Amino acid sequence: MNDYIRILSLKTKLLVTLILAFVLLTVVISANLYSSLSSMKQDLAQQARQTMEQEVLARLDSEAAKLGNQIGGFINGVFRIPLSLAETLVDSIQNAEHRLTRQQVNQLMGTTLKAHADVSGIYAEFEPNGFDGLDSDFINVDAFHTVPLDGVMEIYFFRDEQGKVQQEQPDDSPG
Repeated sequence: MNDYIRILSLKTKLLVTLILAFVLLTVVISANLYSSLSSMKQDLAQQARQTMEQEVLARLDSEAAKLGNQIGGFINGVFRIPLSLAETLVDSIQNAEHRLTRQQVNQLMGTTLKAHADVSGIYAEFEPNGFDGLDSDFINVDAFHTVPLDGVMEIYFFRDEQGKVQQEQPDDSPG
C-alpha cells in the first residue's frame, strides 16, 4: 500500500486529502448542527408549552371572572326579590292603615314567584303573633298560609319539576 501511495502524484494526494478533510468537516458540522437543532427543538417545545399554558390560564381566568360577574349579577338581581317583599311586609306590619291580610300576603308571594321564572321557591315565616297578632283566630283553620296547630303564619311556594308554581301547607312551626 505504501508503494501505491508513492506512485500517486502529489496532485492526486492533495486532492484525496482535501476530499477526506471536506467529508470529515461535513460530518463534524452535520453532527454539531443536529445536536444544536435537537437542543433548540427541545427549548422551543418547552417555550411553546409554557406560552400555551400561560394563554390557557389567562383565558380561564378571564372566563372565570366573566362568569363570576354574571353569577354575582344574577344573585344580586334575585336577592332584590326577597328584600322588596320584606320591605312590603314590614310596612304592612308597622302601618295599620296599609296592613295586608294573610290571604293578600299569600297571594303576593305566589304572584311574585310566578313573575320570576328564575326563582325556584319563596317563603315567609313569622314568629308567633309576629304578623298580625291573630294567630289564635287561625288555630285549626284549613288555610295554606297558616300552621293549623298553632295559627302561626307561614307561607311556602315552590316550582315543581315541570316549573309550575305550587304551594305547600305547613304542618308545624319551627319554634
